[in-house]
Amino acid sequence: LTFLAVTRVTQSIDNTGVAATAHAMAIQTFQIGGIVLLALSTVAQTVVPNAMIEKIDSKTGEKTGGMTAARVIVSRLMRWGFILGTVLGSLQTLLIPYLQKSTP
Repeated sequence: LTFLAVTRVTQSIDNTGVAATAHAMAIQTFQIGGIVLLALSTVAQTVVPNAMIEKIDSKTGEKTGGMTAARVIVSRLMRWGFILGTVLGSLQTLLIPYLQKSTP
């Protein structure tokens, strides 16, 4: 509901539609980051609890899982989040000159 209200106000700023177009491009850019963040958090909600369960292999008797394995997975997911955030942020920064060409 808030996005609709903001979009309506943005569209009423000028009659040419430039502000509305710039606003739509900005919303789409931020939503890409949100989708990636949501996907990563959903994966973490599934993978981390599964890694916390200690399992014993019936053939070798080797223990896997537990809190140490969960910490390793959390560290890996945090690195992935940092890398993806850096890449998306850099991509958005590199696209700034093209955004300036699409608006007067």
